[in-house]
Amino acid sequence: MTRARILLLSGLAALYLVQGATVIAAPPVAAMYVDAMAREKAIRVALADPNAPLKLEEVRAVVRAYEAIVAQYPASGYSDNALWQAGHLALDAFWRFGQAQDKDTCVRLLQRLVTAYPTSKLAKQVPAELRQTAVAVQRAAPPPAAAPAPEPAPVPVPG
Repeated sequence: MTRARILLLSGLAALYLVQGATVIAAPPVAAMYVDAMAREKAIRVALADPNAPLKLEEVRAVVRAYEAIVAQYPASGYSDNALWQAGHLALDAFWRFGQAQDKDTCVRLLQRLVTAYPTSKLAKQVPAELRQTAVAVQRAAPPPAAAPAPEPAPVPVPG
């Protein structure tokens, strides 16, 4: 073997090792899920306390962490659970902060659970969850404002 060939093979082997290390560095799905669950647990403590200083962006960040699991590991057994958790957390954010975007996120994530993971036991629970959510939102909505009474017609002044 020539010296040039040895150097070339050594370089390729080093490149392979570096590339392999990059793949190994990607967080495993179980670690991502456990991390998201721990973050959610802390958020839920704050959600339960109406006086806790909680920012909506913190809640949404945890929802995005669950969505990242699904994006990176769509075939994982954790993905349907991640959508379920994210959907319910988004709904709780809606109840706490009143932003319709969070209710919409809940519906989107739960519907995605049904379409992407139709055999999941959680997917079977989604229709009832969405019905229950719709009823609760309807009950919580303020009644429609009554139309203002028409102004009385001016009375002609005799003259």
